[in-house]
Amino acid sequence: SGVPFNTPLNLITVGLLFFFGAKLLREFLNVRRISRRDDLILTGLQYGALAWIPLAIAGTPISGLIGLPVMGLGPIFSTTLAFRYWVRGVPNARYFAVGWAFAHVNAVIDFTYIVGLTGYEPFMLGLMPLSLAIATTFFAIALIEQTYDYQVFARIDPMTGLANRRHFAQHFDLERCALEQSKEPLSLIMIDVDEFKRFNDHYGHSAGDRTLVALAQVLTKITRRRGDLAARYGGEEFVAILSRTNAENAHRMAEQIRTEVEALAIPHKGSDVDKVVTVSLGVATAIPGRDGDASDLLDHADVALYRAKELGRNRVAVAAPPSPMPEPDQTADPEKPD
Repeated sequence: SGVPFNTPLNLITVGLLFFFGAKLLREFLNVRRISRRDDLILTGLQYGALAWIPLAIAGTPISGLIGLPVMGLGPIFSTTLAFRYWVRGVPNARYFAVGWAFAHVNAVIDFTYIVGLTGYEPFMLGLMPLSLAIATTFFAIALIEQTYDYQVFARIDPMTGLANRRHFAQHFDLERCALEQSKEPLSLIMIDVDEFKRFNDHYGHSAGDRTLVALAQVLTKITRRRGDLAARYGGEEFVAILSRTNAENAHRMAEQIRTEVEALAIPHKGSDVDKVVTVSLGVATAIPGRDGDASDLLDHADVALYRAKELGRNRVAVAAPPSPMPEPDQTADPEKPD
């Protein structure tokens, strides 16, 4: 009888499926970092599948000796490994494990037919596109989720869980553009931990890190509205974006941050300000597009923060409101200057 699947193209397809599948498994799940032994086995299976292709095409007897462990036992090992990593909590391994299992269903049946262990069945014609479509879907989900995780990681300060400086800059530009259209106020609060160097010198950097995390939790609780964002600006400095918030409400929220941090009652024997950890805050508010360049808002908040420190720390200082830009004279004739 004819052998409709045992063609050079099909042999190459099956061999490359195992080659690139093993490589994808190694790279996607960071197998090398988790287990050197698992990575060596997968590497052997990967290049064994590549070596099997010309031997199978040539029809040499040795192709069966290589094909059975590589193409027969390899799928069992790699699929089991993917599910084991899923159980261990390796990120996104669950999608890869399920997708890999579906991909191998077709490959294993195909291989057993090629080496003569099973006969041809009509369902095999539709098995390949179906199993590969399901596998590709799960692989795509895994890649999308991992890409999203990387994007989130790139935007978050790993210690405090707040936005990092890069995410702050992106969010600030987004809010500035949105509020420029609606002519609503945008406020910033700059926050600095008082005498933080002395705190670290006295209590150690681990205690300093715990203090920053506690402050971040206060900021997270207060900046929950849509458009608001709390970010770690650098070291012991933080910044909060308050969207659609006027100067009066921004001052009130800054004072709430100050009192809640003080209420944490974290001892600070090295401070000249108080016996507990305190913060100084600078507030600035502007209406983008009306009150000059909104990008200067950060500078105004920083100046206000400096003034709060000069006045004795553990207090809120508010920047002077910017002078509104003059409205263009709609009646003036550009052809006839005054």
